[in-house]
Amino acid sequence: MSFFGKADDPLAKFVNNLDDVQDSANWIKGKVLSQPIQNSSSFNFYSRMDSSNIYGIGINQPFPKSAYGYNLEIVINARTRCNVPGSELAYALSIKSGDSTIIWDSKDVEFRTIGQWHYFEIRFKVRKFCNDKNSLLLYRWNKNRKLL
Repeated sequence: MSFFGKADDPLAKFVNNLDDVQDSANWIKGKVLSQPIQNSSSFNFYSRMDSSNIYGIGINQPFPKSAYGYNLEIVINARTRCNVPGSELAYALSIKSGDSTIIWDSKDVEFRTIGQWHYFEIRFKVRKFCNDKNSLLLYRWNKNRKLL
């Protein structure tokens, strides 16, 4: 996940591969399982989503100071797989000021092939009002509660 001010010049970047790379951001993970994943290159962990666990890995923290006062493009690069036809996965963005949500948006992830891992990129645009009173919540959302 990156925050871009100018093209390809990230103001902040957060990385978590659920395995051995995790930065200091406040990550929320949902239910993370530790078991071998078929058709996965080196990943041993994943954020499982099903009918009783509709929210997956995400981040919940104050906006980074480096992003204050900029129009932002928040870019999420991730990989996922779906095992059940008809599953609906989205990434949701919530920007809060105190307890009030001031922006909420979601973007659907389209699955190319059932049962296979694929990479995708999602972009959210946020106007330049973010400051030290705002917090950011980004998370995976299982919209129709089917097993992903």
